[in-house]
Amino acid sequence: MVDSRTIMSQVQEFQLILHDKHVKGMSLSESFQVVRVIEKLSSSWKDFKNYLKHKCAKIWGIKYLILILKI
Repeated sequence: MVDSRTIMSQVQEFQLILHDKHVKGMSLSESFQVVRVIEKLSSSWKDFKNYLKHKCAKIWGIKYLILILKI
């Protein structure tokens, strides 16, 4: 992700890409989606990324991750 745009605008763009893939008959597992969003967070979010990797990727889904990022 880039620092010049908000995290939520970048997450929304990612969601649109995923939706487009789904419409075309391709799908990605929810855990893969969660991990990709976490990995794309800025390096300044290092500690929070580590927390999310251990919690979100295993337990929560993409919707919950987006909710956390909105807060």
